[in-house]
Amino acid sequence: MKHDDVTIVLQGPLHTKGGSLCRGIHNIPTYMKFVGASIISTWKNDGIKPTKRFLASNNTTYIEDDPEKYSKVFNWMNVNFQVASSLNGMRKVKTKYVIKVRCDEKYEDMSVFIKTMKENPEMLTTQEPFYRDVTEKKYISDHVMGGLTTKMTDMFEEAYEICEKFDVPKKDYAPENILKKSFDGDNVWVSIFDFGDFLFKMNTERITRAAIKKMKGNFKWQKS
Repeated sequence: MKHDDVTIVLQGPLHTKGGSLCRGIHNIPTYMKFVGASIISTWKNDGIKPTKRFLASNNTTYIEDDPEKYSKVFNWMNVNFQVASSLNGMRKVKTKYVIKVRCDEKYEDMSVFIKTMKENPEMLTTQEPFYRDVTEKKYISDHVMGGLTTKMTDMFEEAYEICEKFDVPKKDYAPENILKKSFDGDNVWVSIFDFGDFLFKMNTERITRAAIKKMKGNFKWQKS
C-alpha cells in the first residue's frame, strides 16, 4: 500500500568506497511503492549522482551540504554528520509523516514499519536494536526511524543543538542515545525481520537476513 502522507529521507554519504552509488539510492523505486516522496540528503562530492530523470520519475528531491560546516561540532561516531544530514532532509519534508533511513542501507518492505508508525503517532518508531543485548524498550536503533514530521524535526534540531554545544554526558555518546534523549515521547520497535530482504550496515560489516540467521548466537534473535 502506498502512503502519500509519508516521505522517506535517505541521509549520509552518497557513494560506496568504490565510488558507485550506495544501495539505498538504487532502492528508492522500492521505497516509492510505500511512500509518496523521497529526499536524498547528502554531502557535496565530485562523484556520480542520480540523474534528473531518476529523481523526477521517483518524486525525489536531492540536496547537498558542505561537511566542513560541521567539522567543529561534537563528532563521536560521526553523530555530527548523521544529525546534520538528517535535519537538512527533515526541513524539506512536506508530508505529515517521515521515515529516516541511510543511503548505504536498503529495506525491501516498509509496510509494517509504516503501520506501526501510524498506530503510534506520538511515539518514535525505530527498527529494533537487534545487534545489542537489550530488553528494555527505552533503547532505540538510529538506522530506521520514523514518526510525525514535526516531532522528528524537533528531535534532530535538539540533537544538533546538543552536539553544537558539546552538551553530551559521557554515557550518551552513542548517536542513538543522543537522539532518544532529544525525542519528546516514548518509542516503539519494529523487528528487523518485518522489513523483508534488507542490507544493514554496522561499522564496515554488511548484515543481511541470511547473515543474521547464521549469527543468531551473537545477536538478539526475535522473529515477529
